Amino acid sequence: YILAKQIKQHNLKQHVEILECCIQKGEYSVTWQRNTLLQNCDSKYAMFIDIDGIVTADAIVTLVNKLEIFNPDVVQLTGTYTVNGMNPKTMDYSNKHKEFMEIKDVMMRPPTHLNAIATKHTKKFFFKELPNQQEADRDWAMLLSQSGLLKEEADYASPYYLQQFLT
Repeated sequence: YILAKQIKQHNLKQHVEILECCIQKGEYSVTWQRNTLLQNCDSKYAMFIDIDGIVTADAIVTLVNKLEIFNPDVVQLTGTYTVNGMNPKTMDYSNKHKEFMEIKDVMMRPPTHLNAIATKHTKKFFFKELPNQQEADRDWAMLLSQSGLLKEEADYASPYYLQQFLT
């Protein structure tokens, strides 16, 4: 709803394509769904918003502006991560991080499927079916990060993504 409202309010339909994988839970793996969405993505940039993710009211318009002005390979992701609404941690997913690490309450990652990334780069790598989805996401992010394809990054200093993981 937040995305559709932003797209309509700011007349961004020509800039933003929303793809959804609407299937029964457990029918196909998350890995299969992500690969299918990437294969069907015809836009210049791809970005996933997970089922437990929320973007701020101005996120899409700000992202579109950054993409148009800077034409980067990737946009930095900043936000907050909670587990069951508690213990908030800062998310900083950026090309400046070459590995997954956490210092105090800051989760530092190379760009992941949650970042806006040039589709020409994302389509070169597939998510692998691994024992758990976090491993598959990490593997994909590391392959992309280590490829050297993500050269130009646009900063996004203010938090725009909230991930509310529920156990």
